[in-house]
Amino acid sequence: MYRSLLVWLGLCSPLLFLCSGLAPFVLVAGGGVLAAFLALILLRSSGPAPRELAENFRNIVIAHRGGQRSRNCAGGAAEERGPVFPENTLAAFRWASSPACGGADAFELDIWLSKDGVPVVNHDADVFRHWDSAGLVGSKTLAELKAMRPLAKPILPPPVDQMLHPTVKTVTPSTNSNGAGVDGDDGPQSSPDSADYAYEKTAVKHGHTEIDARYLESERMPTLVEVLDMLEKEAPHMKLMIEVKEIKRASLLCRTLAAMFRARPWMYSRCFVAAFNPFLLWRLRREDSRIVTSCLFIDRWTSHLQRNARDNRITIPWWLRYNYPLLWLVDDLVWWLGTNPRGLRFLGASLSACEVKALSSAQIRRDRAAGIITSTWCANQQLQKEWLLHQGVTVITDTQFGGGTSAMNPRTLLF
Repeated sequence: MYRSLLVWLGLCSPLLFLCSGLAPFVLVAGGGVLAAFLALILLRSSGPAPRELAENFRNIVIAHRGGQRSRNCAGGAAEERGPVFPENTLAAFRWASSPACGGADAFELDIWLSKDGVPVVNHDADVFRHWDSAGLVGSKTLAELKAMRPLAKPILPPPVDQMLHPTVKTVTPSTNSNGAGVDGDDGPQSSPDSADYAYEKTAVKHGHTEIDARYLESERMPTLVEVLDMLEKEAPHMKLMIEVKEIKRASLLCRTLAAMFRARPWMYSRCFVAAFNPFLLWRLRREDSRIVTSCLFIDRWTSHLQRNARDNRITIPWWLRYNYPLLWLVDDLVWWLGTNPRGLRFLGASLSACEVKALSSAQIRRDRAAGIITSTWCANQQLQKEWLLHQGVTVITDTQFGGGTSAMNPRTLLF
């Protein structure tokens, strides 16, 4: 935050304004951000959801996109894992809800709106990575989406950090016997280049990419209503994390979600909504203040935003794309909203969520003192999961569902 303030003050220097020629862009962009922030203050939400609802999601294990079998799940060695199913499908969610999974309390999914306004489940804006078609989810009707079949070999992307910063490498810190970093503050972490960390990598997400033939015939892109029906009728013990990916029609999706919660009152205690867009969460809380929400935050949030805009075929004006002072200011504002209890209360969020590599013990202690539920993705190492659960954190993982081999009970909390 201080970096952005210093940059902002520096650009406000008349001499720098005259030399740089950026004055019109900085003034217009800065004035817009300030006006939007003041408007949110005046129209703020009614605070977090009732605590008794939010506490249902503390210290649980969530199967990321339905999870996947691995050596650490029920099933043993790789050759005994059983058939591989497509992510974000009813087959994945049924597996996560079954005893075979070995310990998930909930599963996570991602939603978009189809062309005809139906919430459907898919991770990417484009369907080409997992389905035998191409094009944006929002450009296809529900009938067209239901006609697609899963790919036998999904197209997995490189790790996110390599896409944004191909030359950057992160060193994995050492850990001591209790799983904390050697400085005792950051807990177990892993490099983005490690196959055990990056959930996008084949070695972690699938173990292999060959989808079993039975699922090529049976699975289609599910709607959110179909998942909710399955959750209500087949898995009454499970909870659900709904991550909103929609960008272009976010307001419509917020209204649709709020209507779903009102029509299914059981969702208030078993489902929560997460998003990278903090203002989408604010909008949803304006629709229904009882919905539990989670603010997903990452460093370089504007880079993530620009990548999503590109994936959704949205053109960002050059004066905004290269307005680095404004981008730095927005990055720090979003980081403050996601990591500071006051920012989370402003958004009405009950949960904070960041990548496991960015989570520290200081963040966990700060959230705990403020009554915020800390969650993190994707803890794909056994030691990570056990240490985090021991701290009372909600863990989102691709593969770590079993009890592990540690003698420590991971849910014997330290507080």
